[in-house]
Amino acid sequence: MKNLSFITAAILSVSAVISASAAQSQVLDKAGFTLPEIKVPAPEAPKNNQWLTLRKITVNTAQPDMNDTLVGMIKHGENIDKVVKELTEGGFKVQAVQDNSGGYMVLADVSGLDAADYAIGLARYYYITEVKVGQKVHNQLFDLNNKSADRKPNQWITLRKITVNTVQPDMDETLVGLVQRGFSIDTAVKELNDNGFKASALQDNSGGYMVTVDVTGLNAADYAVGLARYYYITEVKVSQTVYNQLFKPVN
Repeated sequence: MKNLSFITAAILSVSAVISASAAQSQVLDKAGFTLPEIKVPAPEAPKNNQWLTLRKITVNTAQPDMNDTLVGMIKHGENIDKVVKELTEGGFKVQAVQDNSGGYMVLADVSGLDAADYAIGLARYYYITEVKVGQKVHNQLFDLNNKSADRKPNQWITLRKITVNTVQPDMDETLVGLVQRGFSIDTAVKELNDNGFKASALQDNSGGYMVTVDVTGLNAADYAVGLARYYYITEVKVSQTVYNQLFKPVN
């Protein structure tokens, strides 16, 4: 294996490990939450919340303009040949390199692909501790001023719509989705219910509409993300517990 000498930044491992929730796959699929080219069999990943995987993604400060290549740091002790084989079978174009400290990383070629989506897919493997991306890719995921989100090239920016329900921060089993002004509330409720959400309409004091979604017994965090994917949902209010599942750093 050759050394990757151009990466000089310190490597900070992130302990969040993620797996998909099969029980909610139908709702998430219909909400557009799919990565059809990428298979992510993470058998050792605990069944916690998958969106914390975003915490693994950082800017490649050594080469911030390297937007066509993802750098995935490998958990120490993992069999690098097995890792490369699994990632390749999962749809990634990867090669392994060794760093100066004896650890391993993989380089994933994402030329001509949605690099942001592939970064998320790569970060979801339990043995990937960090994914270094170009500044442009990082902006697609996390920049609040990313206008491209309106054109839906990148689905993860929808997380910015999720906020704490400050009026009822302990309402863990109900999501509140604010509906875009002028959008037909009947159309919104019908589409959401057709796609697996238990949604009901409410009108606020200013004449606007919202939907309440019952997530009793379900993964509320996953459903919150799925709800936020709809373009006519401008904000999703969740309980403090659900918000922490999505955004609170892992100790």
